[in-house]
Amino acid sequence: MTTPHATYRLQLHQDFPLAAAESLIPYLDRLGIDTLYLSPIFQARKGSPHGYDVTDPTTVNAELGGQAALDRLFETLRAHHMGAILDIVPNHMAADHDNRWWWDVLARGQDSPFASFFDIDWDRHRGHHQLVLPFLGQPFVTELESGAMRVALGDVGFYLTYYDKEFPLTAPSWRPILARALCFLDPQTQKGARRALYRLWRHLAEGHEVTPRDSLNTWLNRYPTAKEAIHQALTHWNGTPGQKDSWNPLEKLLRAQPWRLAHFLVASREGNYRRFFDINDLPAVRVEQDSVFDRAHSTLIALCNNAVVYGLRIDHIDGLYDPSSYLSTLSLRLKKAPSKDFLLVEKILGADESLPARWPVAGTTGYDFLNTTMQVLLDSDGLVQLTALYAAWEDPKDAAVSVDAGKRQALTELFGSELDRLCREVYPMAAGDRWGHDLTELEIRRAIGALTVSLPIYRTYRSHDTYSSWDQNILKKAFKRAIDQEKGLPPQAWVFLYHVFFSDTDRTLTAKEHQMRRDWVMHWQQLTGPVHAKGFEDTALYRYHRLVCLNEVGGDLDSPGLTPDAFHRMLIDRQATHPNALNATSTHDTKRSEDVRARIGILSEIPLQWKTAVEDWQERIAERVGSLTVPDLSTEYLFFQTLVGALPLNRDERPAFSERLKSYMQKAVREAKVHTGWVHPNLAYENALFSFIDTLFVHAEIVDRMERFIRPVAYYGALSSLSQVLLKTLAPGVPDFYQGSELWDLSLTDPDNRRPVDYTERQRLLDTITTSRPSPQDLLEHWEDGRIKLYVTSRTLDVRRRNARLFQHGAYEALVSEGPQSDHVLAFARHDEHQWCLVVVPLRYARLTWPSASHNIWHSTTLILPKEAPNVWQDALSGQSLFAEAGELPLEAIFSPFPMAILTSKEVSS
Repeated sequence: MTTPHATYRLQLHQDFPLAAAESLIPYLDRLGIDTLYLSPIFQARKGSPHGYDVTDPTTVNAELGGQAALDRLFETLRAHHMGAILDIVPNHMAADHDNRWWWDVLARGQDSPFASFFDIDWDRHRGHHQLVLPFLGQPFVTELESGAMRVALGDVGFYLTYYDKEFPLTAPSWRPILARALCFLDPQTQKGARRALYRLWRHLAEGHEVTPRDSLNTWLNRYPTAKEAIHQALTHWNGTPGQKDSWNPLEKLLRAQPWRLAHFLVASREGNYRRFFDINDLPAVRVEQDSVFDRAHSTLIALCNNAVVYGLRIDHIDGLYDPSSYLSTLSLRLKKAPSKDFLLVEKILGADESLPARWPVAGTTGYDFLNTTMQVLLDSDGLVQLTALYAAWEDPKDAAVSVDAGKRQALTELFGSELDRLCREVYPMAAGDRWGHDLTELEIRRAIGALTVSLPIYRTYRSHDTYSSWDQNILKKAFKRAIDQEKGLPPQAWVFLYHVFFSDTDRTLTAKEHQMRRDWVMHWQQLTGPVHAKGFEDTALYRYHRLVCLNEVGGDLDSPGLTPDAFHRMLIDRQATHPNALNATSTHDTKRSEDVRARIGILSEIPLQWKTAVEDWQERIAERVGSLTVPDLSTEYLFFQTLVGALPLNRDERPAFSERLKSYMQKAVREAKVHTGWVHPNLAYENALFSFIDTLFVHAEIVDRMERFIRPVAYYGALSSLSQVLLKTLAPGVPDFYQGSELWDLSLTDPDNRRPVDYTERQRLLDTITTSRPSPQDLLEHWEDGRIKLYVTSRTLDVRRRNARLFQHGAYEALVSEGPQSDHVLAFARHDEHQWCLVVVPLRYARLTWPSASHNIWHSTTLILPKEAPNVWQDALSGQSLFAEAGELPLEAIFSPFPMAILTSKEVSS
């Protein structure tokens, strides 16, 4: 096993292919990175900006350079003694014409050998075994009669086009087209062409299929006149807009297909295949079947035999039917591959939730670390005041109510068809159960819906055996909460549903009945994750705005903050259970970058100043802009916090930022689904919001006034962000750096955080820091240019790389302080035999020194060292030497040259 000591996430796409990643290897090596953490590399939809819409998991993406480019990347990594983590997408694929498996299912329906690859409920529609494709932007009749759907002739047969989408027509439905084309060929002068068409027609009439080898074009290449006749025949099916009856032949042709095109809104009511969340063109794959698993992972397994592949990141583990079995199978298939022991799962953990103990994984991708670190850096007393301020703002609902409302809305509007499927599957069980005997489908539906909303985590993990004790407890709490919230249901509804979930103790059930109930629960578990994600991440996080640095994937909206003791307990547990999990602070999915969150977090330290600033801004805006109906108060509060977090201090960047801000705010209000939304956008509201932003930036004096408040916040936020670098790099776990974040990165949610990164500038600055060796005091004085973050990042990574054993296997020990400011310090030790490293960062520094930082406040406050710790220390950041007296180090001395420290013993290479 090769454990990375630091990973660097790169977002690959056609404008940043594998060759671009390869070119960065020398720079990242010098920065202190040893592992490239790559976004998906397998063939994806053309032009994909992220790679998660996979069309062929057995081929390296041609737009990224293909297998040859990957081989070159691996060779360069090997030459630098570096490796890679590959990001894989087992849960879903793209419904695209380049997806051969999906195309074959559309062409052959249930007769396709790939029909079982996708999670399709063929019996959903009362005997009409059609796959419902909710891809139409308008109702079917509108799109049909507008001419948006056309029949065309391609290399392997006939297909339907709808804008940029293509759908194959099943081979038997070609026959009427070919028969009509024969009428356009003269029996005397075009005998050869007629014969070719007739042979093909006869071939189909006898029930044979046309394979790519003997495709339609193969039949017709020698007969251009036959092709021309076919195009003439197609005019019969491609009707004329304005002539309603002219579309009857096309409608009849479409009725004969194994698929049915429908309006996109139909998905939530009539959809019959499982999707990735609510994205209609990402159908789920049934990797729980061995044949599907092996086919989908064949190339991946081969790649993992390369020693430079250190590990795998598994996307959306909660979407799988049985995550535990999947991980066990993957681990088994990898056999002796290095990556076998470094599997990371994209798993969002709830409060007090841990990864299932039986999962053979190194840990999560780091959201748990991200949120815990953010919370410990906040001021708990200030959070109480911010809660009161927000409560007085617009009578907002509390966080729990916002989350429940978001999940209920998601379940109703986005996942109604999935809920219907669960109801249809469980209703027959009710008929044979004394408690369920008299229940109606509506009552069962209400009970399942309430339980789904009441589950406080993404999902439970019942496998084919049973639940863990933790899952049992969380389910029982969800039942109690659902019963309290869903009044009016008969008690037997809850008893019956409880029996379904906990059927293992019921000895009156047959083995088949037990299996049916287990399968049903496992299907339910695949629904709760998407409901929680869409209701919490993509709704509640955009509605509840007390302090939005907490509004993060896996976050706690009404967190009271975290004490250092609780933070230390989390890291001690991490060291004991998953010492190689990722420590992330920014990812491609975070709602805000680490630097934006750090800035906003400072507001918890200055709540009264923030209240005054907000009131002042509202007053100035009213004077200049006038009374506003858009944005409403809640949106305005989010807008103000976004300015605090992301406003560039360089005025030349304001025009570009205002455009980015408009894009972000549009996404935010659509996700909130209060005034507008993705399904039914309210363009008048959105345009009024854009106008507000434009007007605000036209009045430069208002933004200037805002900047005067934001500038010191940004400075303290910079210190907080630097503290995050130290914590994630030197705490238990593997530090992960998101692309470009080695300089200040004031990015918002995607796609804003996927903008191009200027690596030329980063390499130049790293060269400057390396050669000129500026003091950290000088870098801090010019903190706005970002060199200080690059310096701290590179120095911290250097300490970790030079002392890999210490940070991978060394003990973790919490340190305490004594003195007047002891509550404002977070410190821990890493030690292994005679090697020691102390990490010391300030807490709530702004509350002590606002509006200008000072080092004098640390007088008489000391750091207490463990008895066995050495007395001589050197700071890897400032270079100063320190000497402990009576087992103590004065914080005034520690923080004198620089407001945080990495203190190493002489046995440690710094």
